[in-house]
Amino acid sequence: METNTLTAIPSVVKEPRRLIERSASYPGLTLQEAEQFALLVAKSFVATQVINRGDIAAVLKSAEATIQRDIAAAAQFCLFSKSKEGYQISSLLKQISNPLNDAELKKLRLESFKSPKLFAELIEKFDGHVLPVELKTHLIRFHKIAEKAAPIVAEIFIKSAEYCGALNELGFLNYSHAVQSISVLENYAPLPNLKIEEHPPVVQPAGIGKPAEVYTPAGKGEHSQLLLNEMNNKQEVKVNLTGGKFAVIHYPSDLTKKDIEVLRKQLELLELLIE
Repeated sequence: METNTLTAIPSVVKEPRRLIERSASYPGLTLQEAEQFALLVAKSFVATQVINRGDIAAVLKSAEATIQRDIAAAAQFCLFSKSKEGYQISSLLKQISNPLNDAELKKLRLESFKSPKLFAELIEKFDGHVLPVELKTHLIRFHKIAEKAAPIVAEIFIKSAEYCGALNELGFLNYSHAVQSISVLENYAPLPNLKIEEHPPVVQPAGIGKPAEVYTPAGKGEHSQLLLNEMNNKQEVKVNLTGGKFAVIHYPSDLTKKDIEVLRKQLELLELLIE
């Protein structure tokens, strides 16, 4: 008589899948590094040309995998414009490569620095304050940055802030002040070149009951009358400064609030020059 024997089949125990900690988006290069990379790429392509990673890798003679981080960082800093078809040289990068002056270049870099979403959040949070020593902890707890990446991201943010002038040597983040300082310089209108008359008018001081007399060469009467009107309309105030110094302010009697705002801008400019 045959007997059926059952063979026990060992059960397969599946190991739990490892969860990969995903980090929020952040630029993998500093602003300076991303700018240098983007400018290098821009030398080989027309600004209106749409390019892809393969195109960039070919001109740089690199593998696509090795420049993926660089391209992504340039896009986050708005140095590249990204679309479904690929990338283009951004208008911001074109201006950075050909700035009008140093003030505009600084303004453009400040704009680029604030372009990544994470950096905009950190600027809003810490602007006007000293950055915390444990910035990486803030990145982990409040900005969804992976724990392994946090120290690197903190360093990238700090170096980028220093590069564009938004962070001073004491660790104070002064982004808004940096932007406002540039606005003051842009609004500053230098005094026009004053033409000195070959024979300036001579003003005879007025005596008691006698008006001032103006002696001018022939044909200069109109200019002299304007000069006299300006002198009669001028007010003066002496301001005592530190160390026995003083300043004298000459201003017209019909001073307006707009004029005072212009003066305030001039004082802000002086403050910048002293710094």
